[in-house]
Amino acid sequence: MAEINPILRTPLEQHNKVEVIKRRGLKAAPLEERLGDAAIEDVIDELKEQTKPLGLYVQTLRDPETGKLLNDFTGTNKKQRMFMVRVTIPGGGIITPEVYLLFDRLANEYTRNPDGVPSLRPTTRQNIQFHYVPLDKIKPLIQGIAQSGFIPLNGCGDNTRNVIACPVSIYSNVYNANANAQKFGSFFRLDEEPFFQVFEIHPSDYPKEHRLDRFNYGPQKLNRKFKINLSAGEVDPETGEWVPDNCVEAKTSDIGIGPIYRDGRVEAYQIHVGGGQGEIHRLPTTSAMALPLGIFPEERLQESLDAIVALHMELGDRKNRHWARLKYTLYGLCEDDKKDDKAEGLKIFREMIKERIGPFEDPDPNYDFGEIKLHHGWMNQPSNGLLSYGLFLFGGRIINGPNGRIKDMLRFLMENYDIRMMISPSQNPIITNIRPEEKEKFEKDLASFGYQHTYGEKDELKRNSVSCVGLPTCPLAFTHSETYLPVLIKQLEELGWGHLKTRLGISACDAQCSRPATKEYGLVGIGKNLYMFKLMADGREQGMPVIDSNGNHFLKRVHRNDVPTILDALFSFYFNNRLPDEQAGAFHRRVGMDDIIKHLKTNRATEALMTPAKGNVTPNMLGVYRKEANLHVG
Repeated sequence: MAEINPILRTPLEQHNKVEVIKRRGLKAAPLEERLGDAAIEDVIDELKEQTKPLGLYVQTLRDPETGKLLNDFTGTNKKQRMFMVRVTIPGGGIITPEVYLLFDRLANEYTRNPDGVPSLRPTTRQNIQFHYVPLDKIKPLIQGIAQSGFIPLNGCGDNTRNVIACPVSIYSNVYNANANAQKFGSFFRLDEEPFFQVFEIHPSDYPKEHRLDRFNYGPQKLNRKFKINLSAGEVDPETGEWVPDNCVEAKTSDIGIGPIYRDGRVEAYQIHVGGGQGEIHRLPTTSAMALPLGIFPEERLQESLDAIVALHMELGDRKNRHWARLKYTLYGLCEDDKKDDKAEGLKIFREMIKERIGPFEDPDPNYDFGEIKLHHGWMNQPSNGLLSYGLFLFGGRIINGPNGRIKDMLRFLMENYDIRMMISPSQNPIITNIRPEEKEKFEKDLASFGYQHTYGEKDELKRNSVSCVGLPTCPLAFTHSETYLPVLIKQLEELGWGHLKTRLGISACDAQCSRPATKEYGLVGIGKNLYMFKLMADGREQGMPVIDSNGNHFLKRVHRNDVPTILDALFSFYFNNRLPDEQAGAFHRRVGMDDIIKHLKTNRATEALMTPAKGNVTPNMLGVYRKEANLHVG
C-alpha cells in the first residue's frame, strides 16, 4: 500500500485545528478588532485562517540573509506583522487604465518596503499582490481596491482560488477563455457580505453584480484551496489548423479545462482533474498533473465543475491538510492494492460524478493542451486588428529597479495611451489595444524607461525563467527565489548559457507557486540557501526529484553556491547529446534518470556533490513519482 492514505469523509471528531476554526465562522466585528492585535501570538493562528478567504496573508518581515524575524520597521510592534493583499482578477483582466492607475497610487501609499520603494506583484495565477502593507493600512487599502471593481475575496484560503485563463484569448475570433473565467470566477466567489462588513465597504462603492447562481460552500468551505485553469488556442491563419495554447499549464491544477475544436468551432471541452504542484518534503506527498475525466458541451460545463468541487468537498480529508487536495482524494478512492495509482481512483470518481449529473462523453486519452506559451513581445489581436505587447518582468515584480523603471513606465503608458492590461500566467503584464501606427512610438517609450523591448539569442535563458516571491516576506519561504533568480541567471550567463532556450523555475518552498516542477530544470527551496532539483518535465508532463531506480535520492539539498555547477553539467549533457530540435525535458525523459545521475557522478565538477540523501525512497513512493511523471516503472 502506498504511504498516501487520506481519510475520506473525515469524521467530525477527527477534524484538524483549521477545520475547527473554520467551523466557528467569520465573526466580522471580532475579526475587525483583531486586525489591530495581530502581534498577539495566541490569536495569530486563528487570525490567519479567518483572513485568508478575504485575500489577506499575515506575514512577518524576515532578515534576507538569516531568515530570522526582524523588528517592525514602522516602530509599532516588537515583531513586524504586516499583510500581503492578493486581488483576484479572473482570467487576468481586463484592467483598464483607470483601474491600473488606482492600483499604482495605492501601491505608492501602502506598499513601501523597508527601503521606501513601492511595488506591485503579478502572480502565476493572474492576481495582483500588494506587499508590505502595515496593519493600520489594511482597511483603507482594501476600501480603495474595491473602487476598482476587483476585490481580494477568494485570493487565499480554503475555497476556489482565482480562476485563470489564457489572457490573449480575449481577442480571439474562435474562443474566449477569459469569458468563462469571469463566469466561473463569479460562480465560485464567496459571499461578499462578511467581506464588506469587515472592511466597511458600502455597496455603492463596489459595482456588485447580482448573482442568481453561486457555489454552496457550506460553513466549513473546502478542505483546502482549489484551482481551476482554462487553456485556449487559435486557428493558424495560414494553415487553418487549430493550435492549442497552454500558457495556463492546465494540468497543474485541481481542474484543467481545454477546448475541443471541431468543424470550425469550439464545440466542447475536455476536463482533467487531480493536478497540483504543492507538496511537503518530509511527508509522502507529490506534485501532480491532472488526469482526463470527460468531455462536456458548453451548456454542461458549469454543472460539471459544480459537481466536481462539491464531491471533493464531501470526500476530501479534513484531518491531514497535506492530503486534503483533490489529487489525494483520487488516491484515497483506490482499492488497497492499488493505492499507488491515482488513475484507479479517477475511475471511481468519474462514476460518482455521473451519478450526480448523468452520463457524459468519455475523454480523449490523447488530448493535447499544447505548448506553454509565454506571450512575450508583439502579438496581433484577431478580433479588432489592434496589437498586444507582452512585457517580460525579470523576477515578476512591477518596481523601479535595476531592470528599468518599470513602475513609472506602466503608469506613463496608462496615462498616455488608450490601452488595456491583462496579467499572464507567467506573471507578466500584457498591454493590449495598441494601434498599429503607434508601434514604433510605443517601443521608444519603453526604451526611455530602461526597458529592453527586444531580446536576442543571449537572453533566451533569462526570458524563459520564473520565480516566486520567497524571502524576506513570504511566511512559507525557506529561502530566496525572486532575489536569487537574477544572481543565478547572471552566473549561468557567465558560464556561457544565456543562449540556451530552456525553462528554469525557482520556488522558495514546497508550495511551488512558480510551478518549478513543470519546467525542464526546477529548483525547490528546502532550507536556508538549499534547493532540491527536479527534472524530466517537458511542458506536458510532470517533473520529478532526481531519484535512481534503486530509490536513492540525489540533489535533494544543494547549496546555492553549487547550483550553477550542477546546472552547468546538466546543460552540457543536454546540449552535447540532444537530437535535432529536442528540448531538454524530452531529452531527459529519453535518456532516463539513471543516465543523468551517472553523468553527474562521472563529471569532475559534480562527482563530489552526488551523495544520496539518507534513506531510500520507498518502492511505493518511487512508483507514485514515476506515474505522476508519466514514466515507465521498472
